[in-house]
Amino acid sequence: MIEQQNDSIKFIRYACEYEYQGHKWAAYIDATSIENAEARLRCLGRGKVLGELICTIPVPTSEPFINKLITWFKKTTQANINA
Repeated sequence: MIEQQNDSIKFIRYACEYEYQGHKWAAYIDATSIENAEARLRCLGRGKVLGELICTIPVPTSEPFINKLITWFKKTTQANINA
């Protein structure tokens, strides 16, 4: 089971299955419960493809890291505004 914390909400990665051109395929959905995963899966029919996934970058969610990231972002955007 893969779990992620997001603003103190615990997400669990659920495996999903679908058929396409006579073959079975798999995807995953991050959700708070199996019922939430089923609701999110029903919404996929109204979704759209955004593009090719090139890579994923795991980001630690510890508070010190987030604070450093926010500080860096503020400094970077402020420097760009003042330039």
